Amino acid sequence: MQNHDISQVSEAETYAWPELLVTRQQAARITKTSVSTIDRMIDRGELQVTYVGASPRILTASLLAIRVKPGKKQEPGK
Repeated sequence: MQNHDISQVSEAETYAWPELLVTRQQAARITKTSVSTIDRMIDRGELQVTYVGASPRILTASLLAIRVKPGKKQEPGK
């Protein structure tokens, strides 16, 4: 695997690189939620987290379930 710039990870790459570890901010952007939502999910043990020092890194594979919750529309009807 080539050197991958994780700061630029996109939603599509989340599916292509399910083993990536992302920051809380990146996880929020990928899932279109807030950092506080990500924090609550970490606290409840809903995400796979690895700590780098004191900073949590979230496994992108564990974010995929957030994107496909049934009954939630991603954008309002136009």
